[in-house]
Amino acid sequence: MNNAPQQIAQKAFASTVLIVIENEIGEGCGSGSGFFMRDGLIATNQHVIDGAAAIHVRLVNQTAFYRIDSIAAQDAKRDLALLRISTLKAPPLPLSDSDRLQVSETVYAVGNPLGFEGTFSDGLISGIRMTPAGKMIQMTAPISPGSSGGPVLNARGEVVGVSTFIVQEGQNLNFAVPSNALRKMINPKIHGFDRTNDIFTQFGDVFDDLVDNLPKDRQSSAQQKPKTPARGADVQHDLSIDLFESLKGVEKTLIVKRGKETKRIRVNIPAGIESGKTLRVEGMGNPGTNGGPPGDLLVAVHVKEHPQYRREGLNIVTDLEVQSTTAIHGGKARIETLDGPVNINIPKSAQAGEKLRLVGQGVKKGRTVGDLLVNIVVKKNPQHTTPRPPPKPEPPPKQQSGPSFDDRDKDGSTRNAVEEASDSDDASGCGIAILGLIVIALAIYGVISLIRLYL
Repeated sequence: MNNAPQQIAQKAFASTVLIVIENEIGEGCGSGSGFFMRDGLIATNQHVIDGAAAIHVRLVNQTAFYRIDSIAAQDAKRDLALLRISTLKAPPLPLSDSDRLQVSETVYAVGNPLGFEGTFSDGLISGIRMTPAGKMIQMTAPISPGSSGGPVLNARGEVVGVSTFIVQEGQNLNFAVPSNALRKMINPKIHGFDRTNDIFTQFGDVFDDLVDNLPKDRQSSAQQKPKTPARGADVQHDLSIDLFESLKGVEKTLIVKRGKETKRIRVNIPAGIESGKTLRVEGMGNPGTNGGPPGDLLVAVHVKEHPQYRREGLNIVTDLEVQSTTAIHGGKARIETLDGPVNINIPKSAQAGEKLRLVGQGVKKGRTVGDLLVNIVVKKNPQHTTPRPPPKPEPPPKQQSGPSFDDRDKDGSTRNAVEEASDSDDASGCGIAILGLIVIALAIYGVISLIRLYL
């Protein structure tokens, strides 16, 4: 039973992925399509992942990327690969028996041509071609660079093939690998020859084989037919830069595959570029055919998140932690701006959440310049952990006569008690002095008496 195209598209999008490959230095260097054919198993083209140091995928029209665990199987001769992933789940698309395909049967191609994710197009089976590599499906469903590895579905929503290449010297000459080739890869067996690494460029050996297999009169006609110059296909490249590079602008050297060659191309990233924007570098795509002009290089820019700074429109926002004492009494702090580090003043009585504005230190766009907003975050001062010395013992109170401390008046009775003790001491001294004088007088009197007695 045939399904409506809307239902087929909805089910296909839930299982189709965008594939991005990275080179040895972590830069994106190519992209393509793929689809879940089993739980944890993604089917795509071998040439999509050739030369990849790392492979990441995401479901179409989603944002989160997931890293591929490993390459489960490869068939270079049929240009197929199976990728294993454990961190992303999606419903698998059912495989049909591609040997039952008939010319004029309706098919649908799903993929991400030129980065336009979730593209759904229809067409007809225009032929089944035999090549040294095996059967190839020729179809009119349009595909473009970035569609490689995407599923080709029949009217029941079953996979009948995998989009693989186009022939640029004609019109609607689009080809797919039959789904039965995928069935043979369930028990992986690596064999065949190494294919070229270019994605949707002018196709060589297989197209030549197709021409060679035509009848002699048609071969001659094909070879004698004047060839029309054709523009080369555009090449898509993913580039990740950090926030400050996007704000200041930067020059990057990209490693790009153009046709059968790998080129180093310098690209100027303008200041203030936003994540998700695509730059077009004219004439740096795949070479044209029959004297046609080359295509362009399309650089999709992705800005990485910064741990301290973030962009909000033309403004740059950052958080600044200050001690509570600094927030109360004011102080200074040092922060990084686009023009280098600067010292800023923290005003007295600064509140948590208060924003300090550095005018003209934001994103520059034409004649308009944003600001740098510094968000105050107040921290509590750390507690003292140094042990304090124990208090010195107080000396014992002196023993003295007179009333006890508890009996004294607090307003000066202590002073009065000390004065009374002083008067008593003075009286005792005087008594002793008088007694001494009396003793001396008696002694003198005794001496005088003795003298009289002898006289």
